[in-house]
Amino acid sequence: MCSAHLRRQSFVSFDTESGFDVVTINECSSASCATRRQLASLSGSAVSASTVYTASTGFLQVAFRTDSSDNRAGFEAAWSMKTKYIVMTECPECPAGTYTDVSGSSSCTVCPAGSFQTATRSTGCVACIKNATSPAGSTSQTECSCRAGCFGDGRSRCEACPENAESPAGIFVGQASSAMGDHAARHARQGSTSPGE
Repeated sequence: MCSAHLRRQSFVSFDTESGFDVVTINECSSASCATRRQLASLSGSAVSASTVYTASTGFLQVAFRTDSSDNRAGFEAAWSMKTKYIVMTECPECPAGTYTDVSGSSSCTVCPAGSFQTATRSTGCVACIKNATSPAGSTSQTECSCRAGCFGDGRSRCEACPENAESPAGIFVGQASSAMGDHAARHARQGSTSPGE
């Protein structure tokens, strides 16, 4: 029998200054939350109490950013932890870059492109950040890189290249972004995937 921990959160009440006081909910791969995937960014008062945010990794991070200019009621959250058991004759020893689906499969599944898994015996994969991708079966966040037409390190940011810029000779936006950082952004048109576009 293998187990998977599901951390769940919902809001009993929610009222913050719209656009300025923001609650961000992230699914993390560990307690340090060094690797995370954003589940929601919430602000205002139109947050449904029936919406449940779930982390199959067992780790959720709630971050609150405020400008302190307007005082509202704030928010109240409810937490729960559920352990799901997968009944198998033998738990597979899935290596990093793969996972065992909680549906009860006794085989390992390769993490899809755009995700990774550093741990063994995992029940899911962690998504790369927005505008980033990775090869299928990636075993580390360092394998995430910005998609074509974006620049950044692929781990903490991937932003669209600005408009009206030239791509340096022989350099394709997206391939050069992590190596050249912001320099690539100054020399590529927004969304371009090859020189001269």
